[in-house]
Amino acid sequence: MEQSLDKMRDEGQQLVHMDKIEEVNLSKQHQFRLSEDELSVFLEVQHRQGNILFFNTPELKRLVVLAPQWIIEAFKCFVTHISRRKPKFLKDWEDYEKLAILKPQIIDEIMNNNPHIKENKDDVIKYMEHLNVMAKPLTREDENNRATEQHKDGQEETYAFEYYNFKLLDFHIVPCRLKNAPPPIEQFTSPDCKRFKRTPVLGFVFCEKFMPPSFFHRLVAVCIRRWPIAQEGDEFRLYNGLAIFAIRSTYTLTIWYKDYIIYARIACCSNKHTSDIDFRLCQEVRRTLWQSLQDFVGHSVETPRTATAFDVYIQCPTMIQCLHTKGMLRAAQFNYESELDCEGCQKRHPVERTAALQCWFKNELDLADKCDGDDVNKLTDDDLLKAARIIDKEYWMLGIELGLSNVQLNQMYADPACKKNTYEFVFKYLVKWRNREAEKATLLRLNRAINAARLYSNVVSKPVSF
Repeated sequence: MEQSLDKMRDEGQQLVHMDKIEEVNLSKQHQFRLSEDELSVFLEVQHRQGNILFFNTPELKRLVVLAPQWIIEAFKCFVTHISRRKPKFLKDWEDYEKLAILKPQIIDEIMNNNPHIKENKDDVIKYMEHLNVMAKPLTREDENNRATEQHKDGQEETYAFEYYNFKLLDFHIVPCRLKNAPPPIEQFTSPDCKRFKRTPVLGFVFCEKFMPPSFFHRLVAVCIRRWPIAQEGDEFRLYNGLAIFAIRSTYTLTIWYKDYIIYARIACCSNKHTSDIDFRLCQEVRRTLWQSLQDFVGHSVETPRTATAFDVYIQCPTMIQCLHTKGMLRAAQFNYESELDCEGCQKRHPVERTAALQCWFKNELDLADKCDGDDVNKLTDDDLLKAARIIDKEYWMLGIELGLSNVQLNQMYADPACKKNTYEFVFKYLVKWRNREAEKATLLRLNRAINAARLYSNVVSKPVSF
């Protein structure tokens, strides 16, 4: 098989589809034919040795690059290409050069000058997306499908069609073309308190302390589709690893990332110093960012466990300057406690629930306050049955909030009866939780856990009563 690949390479074939590989494998010239699994292992070994490129992912497993240098040359075309600047594309080329926004017509012009690459256009783009050379937001079709599902479920629709920037419905971001933000970075992440009203920093913290940079770049692309890029004079505030958007008159959204955390902050520059930041706008932005990240993660992590891929934190509101990983308070924890300790500031101090949640989680804050007076009696089987009926998309995260591990949930979910019936699955782990917690398993604790779980499912929280 290795000799067959060499022959195909000598014939000038550079990228081939798996159908061709399988055809060669089954040809008469092969005395020893490989099974499907053996062929996959063979290609992976060839990849590790640097002879080919083969990624066993849903998007790329049907493609094999016989000449790795060829794909590098394809990538270089998008970084070093000198445009002929057709009059009708001048604005699009300007967007690419200044903002790294790559539109379909520019892709076509670049590839038209490279015939060998042009004939494999779609496959080259798949590789560039996989290797984080390009990043693309969700397609318009994906977002419309999600909005339809939200409407059917009675959820609050956070992806209203009128918010889209119709000039940018189909494009890629090429991060390597973006320059770094000028120092100090704090001028963007921690605007002057005297000039701006600002929210606490919202943080999406990825588990295992790992996050593919492509998640951030795709999030930037989502924001570009929804809001104008902020400008300071003639300079657009779009950088490598940081972006600022004008989400409303006097309001800006700043998003940035470092290591495994994506941060977000909204600031308002207004002469009306008596007015507070619009919490409805903050909640809409938070849900947009959260849902987009869930969609990206969903391509990498098997659902319904997607919700456990990252957690949501609020940085201590009293911190003057945003410091990486410092003063991070788990948002869901405020469902259980009215205040949490901050150890990120110079002196340890308590942070009240209201101060932490009033901007990004105002609805959840009101609900958490109402839950403080709930019944503390022990739960009966009837109570658990009623609770299981009201649990929807938050069903996996609720198990996590109740202290069950992914391993325990996986074991219960493996039961065929649970896989076919979410209601049965939820009731089963609620009983397990109640038996473990004994007297501590109260309606108050269950209500708080449900509200905390709903932070990770974009379900509009409502008081739960049995």
